Amino acid sequence: MTAPLLVRALRGEPVERIPAWVMRQAGRTLPEYRALKENHGFLGMVTDPVIAAEVTLQPLARFKDLDAAILFSDIMTPFLETGIGLRFDPGPVLERPIRTRAQVEAMGPYDPDCDAPYLAPAVRLVKKSLPPGAALLGFAGSPFTVASYLVEGGGSGGEARAVRRFAEEDRDTVHLLLRRLAEATVLHLRQQILAGADAVQVFDTWGQALSRREYQEMDEPYLRLVFEGIADLGAPAILYCGGAFHQFADAAATGASALSVDHRVPLDEVRKQAGPRVALQGNLDPAVLFGPRERIVEETERVLMQGGPRGFVFNLGHGIWPETPLEAVRTMLETVRSIGGRICAKAAGEGGA
Repeated sequence: MTAPLLVRALRGEPVERIPAWVMRQAGRTLPEYRALKENHGFLGMVTDPVIAAEVTLQPLARFKDLDAAILFSDIMTPFLETGIGLRFDPGPVLERPIRTRAQVEAMGPYDPDCDAPYLAPAVRLVKKSLPPGAALLGFAGSPFTVASYLVEGGGSGGEARAVRRFAEEDRDTVHLLLRRLAEATVLHLRQQILAGADAVQVFDTWGQALSRREYQEMDEPYLRLVFEGIADLGAPAILYCGGAFHQFADAAATGASALSVDHRVPLDEVRKQAGPRVALQGNLDPAVLFGPRERIVEETERVLMQGGPRGFVFNLGHGIWPETPLEAVRTMLETVRSIGGRICAKAAGEGGA
């Protein structure tokens, strides 16, 4: 059985066209999502496998040119049952942030079947209804990014101040926290892959706050543990490392199959740092989708040409903005399908794919 287009692209195999999906496509921009959220609330949707599957599939029902669904969830949902008082307003907010070694030591081992029993059923429901050839992505936060939320008590504003301060005050405890989160992340991703996810993405959103030296100490080793912990399952793993141009060479050495990068860095420059082994994903500026049709087509084509015919997945450079015009999304995806197909056909004709 032929693997989905997205999976083949992430493996660096020849493809007939460049695949595309959109970060945060499950929800945000879609009126059908907002209607469900009004009735069930965010956590009500995440923890109900039937509703989570419905939300996951909504973008593919609306946009026929999407090549993947990403499971509707949140990077913090594995920690709902850990006693930290997690709620969403609208992003994650913790009533009891982790600030002491005693709190870290009190964290029990993560049990996917007990702590997130709704995820595997949601994955299986989505797999039954995916369009032919489409892939399903599972995901998780990186240990450092999750630690940033746990210590900060919410979003870090990009600087990850609280966890970096904690590391200066008690480095051993922060490393203990990161190890435990890496172990939990492995189990969380394995749960999704074993239930049927074709590939996974790890969001290292706040790793950009680290210097290269800090990254090599507090981020890269734990990412390696995560990717090593799922390698035997054979599912490609994407590492999102936004705004981290100084880290791409190290990120490429973590064992990730692909690096997903934001719109602030040219893809050809990332390739120079990352090397030929890893695929790339990205990186259209989400703001472009508010421009005229001609601008959307032009910028989409530019990204496709930089990405190239092999080892590349088209995406935005960050999550889609909630107010994005749906017709702009359609224009972007139609352009990827048509121009991305021509790029791959040309390369195949020249023996380059």
